[in-house]
Amino acid sequence: MWPWLERIASACWDRVRRYALTRRDEEDGSGSGGDADDLLLWSRDLVRHAAGEFSFAVVQANDVLEDHSQVETGAAATFIGVYDGHGGAEASRFISNHLAAHLVRIIWKGTLYLANLGDSRAVVGCLTGSNKIVAEQLTRDHNASMEEVRQELRSLHPDDSQIVVLKNGVWRIKGIIQGIARRLVKAALKEAARKREMKYNDIKKLEKGVRRFFHDDITILGSTCSCLHFNFPNFDTTSVDDFSFSPGSGIANGSLQITLSTGNITNQSGRVCYTRETLRLWDSKKRTVASFRTEFVLNILPNQQQNETGEGLAFILTSNLSSPRGSSGQWLGIANEQTDGSPANRIVAVEFDTRKSYDEDLDSNHVGLDVNGIRSVVQYPLSNAWPIDLSRDLSEEIYVGFAGSTGEFTELNQIKSWKFITAGDFDSKAARQEWTGHR
Repeated sequence: MWPWLERIASACWDRVRRYALTRRDEEDGSGSGGDADDLLLWSRDLVRHAAGEFSFAVVQANDVLEDHSQVETGAAATFIGVYDGHGGAEASRFISNHLAAHLVRIIWKGTLYLANLGDSRAVVGCLTGSNKIVAEQLTRDHNASMEEVRQELRSLHPDDSQIVVLKNGVWRIKGIIQGIARRLVKAALKEAARKREMKYNDIKKLEKGVRRFFHDDITILGSTCSCLHFNFPNFDTTSVDDFSFSPGSGIANGSLQITLSTGNITNQSGRVCYTRETLRLWDSKKRTVASFRTEFVLNILPNQQQNETGEGLAFILTSNLSSPRGSSGQWLGIANEQTDGSPANRIVAVEFDTRKSYDEDLDSNHVGLDVNGIRSVVQYPLSNAWPIDLSRDLSEEIYVGFAGSTGEFTELNQIKSWKFITAGDFDSKAARQEWTGHR
């Protein structure tokens, strides 16, 4: 097996926890709850997985619940499966117990590969710029209600005249009906009641088995991803709506101009933040922290008519889009003399400092980690890197961007390209190549 595939596979196989979601009598004590009004409906609220959260809901109609489902969570991958038994639970139970150990889902060069068979569908919900969720179907249906599927079944079973049967206006295989999260299940039940000219409250009173004549077992598993993922190989006018700009900042010459680039550029500060989406950095309830990787090309151009330069540029994580007043000069657009070091700033920055502004500065060309001010927690030459848990100093929902400043000595502070992604494993060369071209 290729090394990069082994890494993905091991992330799937080396699971942290397995959630068997379908049957209350098989639960692992992890707390799924029944519905007070409908004893045949149970669900679990949001639970964390590798890159987001999931919830599930199940409603039973048959004497024996046919559906099985599972979520298997690992440090860097999540496996999700929903299986319909179609006339019994044996097949769905077998698949639930064995499939995850033999299946790897792969994202390759920006393409997510999925497979579905039978009456199943994969759907992704995308958050639009107007903060609305739009559902997009990812798989082609494979359902007996489709003429092409019925023809396929008949061709595969030429000696079975009952392979597909029309019953009560619904196509069934062998006479058996085919078959995000609690609210979606209830919506499905209300629709089933409407079609029978009943009320949902009437369906809730039906016993399992009898209920089977009104609807099938229903399992819904909804998963969210707290991912932030973009790639800007350059910047132009089409990129403007993706960012917020402080006065004097903007896009010019294919770059983000963090500080004023024309006219009098002395004693300026600026911020540019990506605002199409926020980054959910941590979860206050689950105390889980997101990981991310970012790469950018910065271009700091000193004023050739001066013998010194200043002041610097910083990559920032913050909940505040605006530069503080008086944050030019040594303050790098991060803080000012009054607010420097205050926890209320809620900002973490990686500074690229081009001027030794105070005694503790390493030199006039270093990288430093700043928390709520410009006095670096740690400073290194530009070739070093280090890990840090940011949840102690930042809000759950933050913006990512850049800040910069000039003083009496000036420079152009530019970002030529930028890409960002949460989670994932980028240790291997192949994985880094996978990332190329994503946006």
